[in-house]
Amino acid sequence: MVQIIVLMLLCYLQNSMLTQAKAQLLQGIQPTAGSGKAISQQETLLRNMAANANNTYSVLAQSLIAAHYAEPFDKKPLAPPKTSNSHNAKSASICLFPNPANTMVQIYMSVYNEDAPAQLYVADMQGRVINQLPLTQPQLTLQTAQYPNGIYMLCLKTANGAVYTQKLAVIR
Repeated sequence: MVQIIVLMLLCYLQNSMLTQAKAQLLQGIQPTAGSGKAISQQETLLRNMAANANNTYSVLAQSLIAAHYAEPFDKKPLAPPKTSNSHNAKSASICLFPNPANTMVQIYMSVYNEDAPAQLYVADMQGRVINQLPLTQPQLTLQTAQYPNGIYMLCLKTANGAVYTQKLAVIR
């Protein structure tokens, strides 16, 4: 019985503290302009932040405004930035056969250049590099018998810094 009373008291205190934290966060934030009340510094800061270019902070600020003032959310997601190392997938690729693999996989690389050294990295889904191979020809046989079942990323890094990736599944 005492445990139940203690649990109820803890729940009450936790809810009370959450209510106080929300009140402190929103303290000074008034309804939107035109309501007859002055705009607080917090609201001005949020609105200025939301009006800036699409970035993480402007999206978060507009989310707060949308939630607190029931105003529409109008930010559009940004396209991923284009990098100088972007390559056309049709002109450069890594082909794996068979995929999923059992004991071995054939790797064909269309980006192979015998004058420029390249490395092939095999990484697990936690990002740990479990194998690293120098490329000496455009075709390579990778033995997968020692790899546990799972998904792996093959990463080809060329001498000029370009990186190409392909998923490999090992299933037995």
